[in-house]
Amino acid sequence: MSPHRLLVRGGEVVDGTGTPPRRADVLVEHGVIAAAARSARRAVRGCSTPPAVS
Repeated sequence: MSPHRLLVRGGEVVDGTGTPPRRADVLVEHGVIAAAARSARRAVRGCSTPPAVS
């Protein structure tokens, strides 16, 4: 994985809308949240150069 890319798996996501937190995988690229999904495979789908996800 690139040093400018971080995949956090199984994190607790709070979106600020008042809904309860949820578990998700979050992809951060160059310091910006690029994607969030229930699974890492969904989080990296559509990325220009997706990291390997097992």
